[in-house]
Amino acid sequence: APYIGGKRALSKTLVDQIAAVDHDLYAEPFVGMGGVFFRRKHRPRAEVINDISKDVVLREQVRPETQIMSIADTSTVWIEANVYEKDAPLLESLKDRIVIVKNSAWPDREFEAKIFFTGEIMDEKTRTISMRAIANNAKHLLKPGMFVSISFASQEDDVPVLQVPAGAIIEHAGARFVFVKVNDTTFERRNVVIGESNGSTTVVRQGIKKSDSVVTSGGFVLKSKMLESLMGDE
Repeated sequence: APYIGGKRALSKTLVDQIAAVDHDLYAEPFVGMGGVFFRRKHRPRAEVINDISKDVVLREQVRPETQIMSIADTSTVWIEANVYEKDAPLLESLKDRIVIVKNSAWPDREFEAKIFFTGEIMDEKTRTISMRAIANNAKHLLKPGMFVSISFASQEDDVPVLQVPAGAIIEHAGARFVFVKVNDTTFERRNVVIGESNGSTTVVRQGIKKSDSVVTSGGFVLKSKMLESLMGDE
């Protein structure tokens, strides 16, 4: 269609001819011809319209080494997320997990994606680590370049965990610990490994048992006495 309006005028004839041929792959080069694309009823497994990559522009000279289109199967798409430094400990448990993907274009729909890659290198500028998931996109609703939000259920949702008030966790010299009541006059320091915190409560993964009586207030008084005792020993 080497004249203005040619592609539009011939489109119905060409669409009928395309539909008459069995095919699993379709490619339609676009070089600025008025934004006219063929309206086809059949959607093959993979197709490309190279307006996205903009490999070729109007009046550009095309040489044998020029790339004029990029072919991609968009029936599945990658979801890339940036995990903040504070959430880096979660990466170890995210591999092969299913995440829920949402996009503002489809506010009432949720898409599932499976995590297949968690990065090892932190971006020094954004202080984030890359994470990638793959999503089924058979209806082609998710478009490359879209912004999405992701969420996932904690693996601990169905597993009982120990939680204490956030104020019960005390830090000193790089260690986190709680005080456990042994009897009416004796308290014992227990180093702990903590998990998620919502600001009011904190998950304790290691260091205490369900039967332990943890000091939830006045811990700093006990900490002061502990430090006095340590200084006295020196």
